[in-house]
Amino acid sequence: IIIAGAAGITMGRGLVFPGTYTRLQSFQRSARRGIKIMIGIAPVIIMAGFIEGYLTRHTAAPPILRGGFILACLAFVLFYFVWYPRRKARAGFKEPIRDTSISADADQWINFSQIKSSGEIFSEVFVFFRRHAGQIVLAALFTAGLYTAAVFLSGTAPPAEQFIFADRIFGTAIALRQFFVNETIPFLPAINILCFSIMGYVVFRRLILEEQEGPRDGIVVGLIKMLIPMGVLQLLLFTNFLTLALLPAPVIWAYASLREGTNPVTALVRGISLISQSYSKVYGLFLILMLVGFLAFALADSTLAWFYLDLASWVILLEESAMQQFSAVFLAFITIFILYLVFAIILIGGGVLYYSLLEIKEAPALMERIKHIGQRRSIKGLEQE
Repeated sequence: IIIAGAAGITMGRGLVFPGTYTRLQSFQRSARRGIKIMIGIAPVIIMAGFIEGYLTRHTAAPPILRGGFILACLAFVLFYFVWYPRRKARAGFKEPIRDTSISADADQWINFSQIKSSGEIFSEVFVFFRRHAGQIVLAALFTAGLYTAAVFLSGTAPPAEQFIFADRIFGTAIALRQFFVNETIPFLPAINILCFSIMGYVVFRRLILEEQEGPRDGIVVGLIKMLIPMGVLQLLLFTNFLTLALLPAPVIWAYASLREGTNPVTALVRGISLISQSYSKVYGLFLILMLVGFLAFALADSTLAWFYLDLASWVILLEESAMQQFSAVFLAFITIFILYLVFAIILIGGGVLYYSLLEIKEAPALMERIKHIGQRRSIKGLEQE
């Protein structure tokens, strides 16, 4: 718990003390460092959960057994977090620790012909998001409005009974499943698939325009191609475990189909072959994006949603029953809007990751550079006029 708190302090330090960077650039660096700490202690947290659930709850255990277990835990902590780091620091590393630098604002662009680490892709996700924030926010507002209207118009229960919001930190994040699986909304899967497809097409189209002139298919065909992968994503949302394990598949599948102009079946095979090139890179990136997205969603939704609701209640005077219905609609809109912004970040990460996996598998940029070897006239490495 103490080390997890240190990870949070490391992430927040970039916002409070940006130094010579902007706050966004500083947060990118500090977030990568903090998440590295969190990933490093994730197995320990899981193991601690099993220990708390199956051992320490037995208060009638013999004192010698409990004392021995406490000493064993203490020995592990001292070994793994005190002795071993000091030993590694003294012995040194075969390769220097890699910490991706932040480029100057004027030079920030996405290199589609380079194999990147998860940290570099994570940094480029926010570079792209900032450059196209206006269009992404507008798309999130449109899809959130479409979702809200479709859900409450097609629901079989009053708004206050369709969604339950807890007025506490992480309250909505804990109850996030109701936005994807809800018995009072018969057409909810179709609504989610449509909204996911619109959001995915807008984000992927902007990313493709960064690399080439545009998608090979028109808007209608592109949206239709989005429906099948996003439909699979909706099916995964019925089970939280499968969502975490298979989320990269529909994202890269959808991007491959739109970028290469292929049919969904061919794109599925293509996506699987790309993911198989580096499972560690794929799941490392998506784990970071989901962790950051979940924390951002939980904090923003818990703070902003209730703040704006209180603000609206001062301006709009309604009876108690009507205010409950209005609050449910308002909170649902704010929540799904923030959720779509987080979803956009995951889509951007999958799209940028696609190019690194493509370079690993086929090396198209490298092959193109090899073709031009010896064709340019240069003197000592400088191109001759």
